[in-house]
Amino acid sequence: MLALGLQLAIFEPTGPLPFLRGRELAVHALSYGVLGTFLWLNRHLPGMWLAALGFASNAAAILANGGLMPASEEALRAAGRWALLEPAGMVYNNSTVIGPHTKLWFLGDVFAIPAGLPLANVFSFGDVLLALGALVLVPALMGAKPARPHLRALGVALAVLLLVVLVGSLKVPAALRTGSPPGSAGVPSLTAPGPEPRR
Repeated sequence: MLALGLQLAIFEPTGPLPFLRGRELAVHALSYGVLGTFLWLNRHLPGMWLAALGFASNAAAILANGGLMPASEEALRAAGRWALLEPAGMVYNNSTVIGPHTKLWFLGDVFAIPAGLPLANVFSFGDVLLALGALVLVPALMGAKPARPHLRALGVALAVLLLVVLVGSLKVPAALRTGSPPGSAGVPSLTAPGPEPRR
């Protein structure tokens, strides 16, 4: 709750509280320090190591980019979230669009749940690891019986398959390939029609 409160103080609902302006990165880093301490103190719980990996992945991307999570224009368009960042100058809340100078872009929100599906949004490798950690942790905290070995093996295989599929689908964002700023003519719009076929 303390970490969430710190992040709300710098991001919600309309930006940082007046006395925190100019200190957003420091406060964001402090919130991650609080979360990291929580994870370390609870490292004995099932699935916590997966959550810690996801947390570390997201924290690295955020802290390397000035306290903002980088997201690719392609993923934002696919998820129907581009309209939030384009008029806001490529920065909205705690997200920023991947550009030529983005660091650790592959740890950012480069995947998307397509618009039209429930919970459509962009997500990162770290988010997937956090979700997998929660899938292991929550049943254990609720006192569920341990899964049978063959079901556990199936779950691990499905998780590995999901990560392999994500790695295989990872593409360098157009803004990095072309060196063009996000939203420029050098970045193709996913909503624009393709070129006419040659006759």
